[in-house]
Amino acid sequence: MIPQVGLDDETFSGIIEKALREIPGLYPEWTDYNAHDPGITLLELIAWQKEMQQFHLDQIGEAHLRGYLNLMGITPRGICPAEAVLSLDDLSELTFFPKGSRFFADDICFETTDVRWIDTTKVIRLASLKTNHGPGQNMREETAVTKKKLRFPAFGMHPSPEDTLEIILSGPLTPCVRHSLYLHFFSDTVTKRNPITDDSFIPLAEYTLSYLTAEGKKTAVICKDTTHEMLQNGFLTFFTEKAMTPGEDGLYRLSLTLTRCDYDMPPVIEEISLQCLKVKQTCTLAENHTVTLTTEEYFVIRTRLAYEGDALLFREHEGRFYPYNGPVCKKKGREGVMFCFPGILKEKKDSILSCRLILYDQTCRDRMVPGEGTGMPWEEYPSEIPYLMRRGLRIMVEDAHHPEPYFQFFEETADFTAHGPEDLVFHLDEKTGIFLFGDCDHGTAPEGKILITAALTSRGAKGNVKAGSICRTETLPCLSGKQLTVTNHREAVGGEDMEETEECINRFLQEEPDRAVTYRDYETLLRQTPGLLIENVKVIPVTECSMPGDKTVTGNVTIVVKPRSIEREPKLSGPFRQNLLRTLNPRRMIGTKIVILSPEYVGVTIFAEIKTTAGPTAARKQIHQTLTDYFLRIQALSVTRISHSDIYGTIDVLDCVSEIRSFGMDAHGKEKGRSKTGDILLPVNGLPYLKECHLIVSFVTDST
Repeated sequence: MIPQVGLDDETFSGIIEKALREIPGLYPEWTDYNAHDPGITLLELIAWQKEMQQFHLDQIGEAHLRGYLNLMGITPRGICPAEAVLSLDDLSELTFFPKGSRFFADDICFETTDVRWIDTTKVIRLASLKTNHGPGQNMREETAVTKKKLRFPAFGMHPSPEDTLEIILSGPLTPCVRHSLYLHFFSDTVTKRNPITDDSFIPLAEYTLSYLTAEGKKTAVICKDTTHEMLQNGFLTFFTEKAMTPGEDGLYRLSLTLTRCDYDMPPVIEEISLQCLKVKQTCTLAENHTVTLTTEEYFVIRTRLAYEGDALLFREHEGRFYPYNGPVCKKKGREGVMFCFPGILKEKKDSILSCRLILYDQTCRDRMVPGEGTGMPWEEYPSEIPYLMRRGLRIMVEDAHHPEPYFQFFEETADFTAHGPEDLVFHLDEKTGIFLFGDCDHGTAPEGKILITAALTSRGAKGNVKAGSICRTETLPCLSGKQLTVTNHREAVGGEDMEETEECINRFLQEEPDRAVTYRDYETLLRQTPGLLIENVKVIPVTECSMPGDKTVTGNVTIVVKPRSIEREPKLSGPFRQNLLRTLNPRRMIGTKIVILSPEYVGVTIFAEIKTTAGPTAARKQIHQTLTDYFLRIQALSVTRISHSDIYGTIDVLDCVSEIRSFGMDAHGKEKGRSKTGDILLPVNGLPYLKECHLIVSFVTDST
């Protein structure tokens, strides 16, 4: 650890005393050290200045701390908006919701995150069909879908290929429209599944979605599955190309059939609905769209601001953006807004033209210009928009000195020192709402009008509202003035305020390693593998890897991983192992090879004859529970042997045990042998568990 050096280590009196002691050796003729002497007065003045300099040199300000964090690649976290899922009711027809449709919890705004079609069809029942239960046998479990929380295993508690989840609907789905099926899964509190944040995750299962038509069974097109094959809460987005027809029972249904199954834990559905919207606690004030104009000179935008906002168009040429001042035609439709700019291609004599369309909320159009740059270094411009976020923020700056004025985009940055004098960068201080620009050595100073072209606001942690709070909707163009009943059955989560520097430092100190160097690093990184439930991880020391008969090689990093599962002896599936390697390979040291082993389960049977002064039934129950806890504890410690004396002593110290008349244990599974003391020696990937416990408990009195 780098030692902390204090620069302010001398007081004023200490500096004076040190200087006075050096005078005789430097100038013996100076003998008057009293305060009236002019030389002493000068020494006191210099000592005062030295003390002041030491004090300031020892101070580390906010700017210094942020600079040090930037050197380590750490940036204080900005405002994070909360997220929630809304359930809709009272829809009388297929309804289109543009991106940015607004809903409210009191005065806190929530917006939809993408374009959605919501049909009137509802999920009324679920059925799980197992086709490979036995020769000629099928098992079917069914439940009604109500507003109460479900606990329905999608493919049963032991899913396998060809198992099917039937989603029974109240009516047919509109064909050729993207539908989104919301799925919320039950999870226990023992082990949380790590969230899946990217599409590189290797799924643990695969399934197809089919439906019945007049031409027979057809396969629906799955567009996106944020549940990652039912591993986490999310939306399954799909569309049907043909009209649905009912089955023999008159019901419409969707069928999810497993084609591959390597689930660690079976997915258990807690909520399922076709009438849900994902929302974020943001308020969009400006949008920036890249569009390409062709000979038709029009394009369609499917956002709320397209319906309600004002529009600006810029022509792009070699990274410069020129304002378009011609006529704008705007036609609102059921599925978006069509924008048309007559004559713009004829004016430029181009067949294809790249443009930027800026859409503004009408309520804040006059606040989209925070100032006009003068070209001076370190310029600051306060924003009049409260709760403005760095995330999604974009600005353009005008160059008014050019014969044909144009704009250029400036990019947001957290560290000006990483940029050169010609870099077009700026920084927004979310705490004060001030736009900061460079000093002409690190970042160009603006010289012209500053225009906000994309902006979001968020209330941060205040957006974490309670369940049922989001119940008011804005008048949406898609509803034609109709009222809509909405609610959030679960609280909004994930909202966070801007991170202070001290909080950022603490987060950095508590962060887990991102590189695999030590054994602990490997174990920590594996436990963080996205999408997996991991119960135990053990890195086998090199000293144990060269023992005869082990499936390990000296020089490799050998790791034993036990997945969490309802099975007693779960093994690592191919996709599970691939995801583990995908996490470690980019982070391991060059030249290091990784070997991941499944646990070798060793079941232990305990035989004991015990005398007790308590009731035999209570004593037997206590002894059995003590042994169960003991084996759970040694599993976590990843032991290499099962100690005969430890188990004997664990039982012997119990208050209910008067005497152990006999004791023995036997192992079932792969073991390496026995020691002279009767200990069971385990292989390097051995994992013991209590298989059976045979106890003969007899009652004795104190006088016996």
